[in-house]
Amino acid sequence: MLYRKGRAGRTPILFGKETPKTSLLTIGIHSDDDGLATIFTDFTGAKAPREPWDSRLKSEEEKIEAKQFWSNHALVYDESAIDSERN
Repeated sequence: MLYRKGRAGRTPILFGKETPKTSLLTIGIHSDDDGLATIFTDFTGAKAPREPWDSRLKSEEEKIEAKQFWSNHALVYDESAIDSERN
């Protein structure tokens, strides 16, 4: 598990694999105070639950879902996403 840039906790990372091919694209958009839309994330693949350490998890159900998901899933290693100062 490694720290990614801009993340409070560690993420499961899979080494030595290529990102699987997919036709799915996830885009995170929010509305700014001025009413304009801003893309805050985009990645190939389906949306995943927040990571178990994420402070935005509110309900016990969300926390359980996150723990179950991330105990069986990982991100493929991408050097540009890793926080080298904390790892």
